[in-house]
Amino acid sequence: ASAMSKRPLLLVNGRGVPAATASAIKALGVKQTVVFGGEGTLPNPVISSVLRLTGESAPYQRFGMGGSRYDEAAAAASWCMTEFGASATTVYVASGETFPDSVVGGVLAAMGKNPMLLTSGKTPANAAISWLAARSSVITQLVVLGGPGSVSNSTASLLGGAAY
Repeated sequence: ASAMSKRPLLLVNGRGVPAATASAIKALGVKQTVVFGGEGTLPNPVISSVLRLTGESAPYQRFGMGGSRYDEAAAAASWCMTEFGASATTVYVASGETFPDSVVGGVLAAMGKNPMLLTSGKTPANAAISWLAARSSVITQLVVLGGPGSVSNSTASLLGGAAY
């Protein structure tokens, strides 16, 4: 979503807003936030600190208030289609258990205005299966990022079955 919208991705943690992030928010003149992470990951006091810096009363959009990281990724993929015109003809999938493939893959997906989903490596995430099945009539390519150590062959196969 960050790469597709050409907006910066700024990191905070569960304890507060790091000084470098606060400085970046001010320097970039950020006035609108999209938050990824529920209360367990980003407690409301942390979000309140961000909002004080941006002058917002609430985030423009928040993902992760219900469900898992896989549900959050599916909701974000749908949002990218609505908000930024992403196409579901090609869909990228990465492990939600490790981050390197999803970070690099997210930029690659965004370059083609394609959504990205997350899945568990050993068993396909229900959110990813449901999202793919609902769009199977338009999906022409499913790109699974990482090797079988990240997303097992059986998981990739089951995701492909849902997509086509």
